[in-house]
Amino acid sequence: MMSIREHFLTKLYHLSNRKLTPIDRYEVGKELKLPNQETDAIVDELSDRGRITKIAGTKIMLSLNEKKILDSEWRRVNE
Repeated sequence: MMSIREHFLTKLYHLSNRKLTPIDRYEVGKELKLPNQETDAIVDELSDRGRITKIAGTKIMLSLNEKKILDSEWRRVNE
C-alpha cells in the first residue's frame, strides 16, 4: 500500500505530464483531498529528502532522480 507521500509524488508526476514541470503544490493536494497544512508538511518533508524541488511561490517539481524512478515504474506498469 502506498503512503500519502508516494501518492503525492505519483500525482505530481501525472499532473506534470511525466516531465520536470513546475506544478502548484495545492493543485496536487487538492487532487488528493488534502488540507493545505498537510500539503505543506508533505512538501517540506519531500523537499528535505531531495525528492522534490521547491520553485518560486507555491510551485514544486520532481527532482531529476525521483522522475527517473517514476519513469522506470511507469514504463514497467505500461509495457
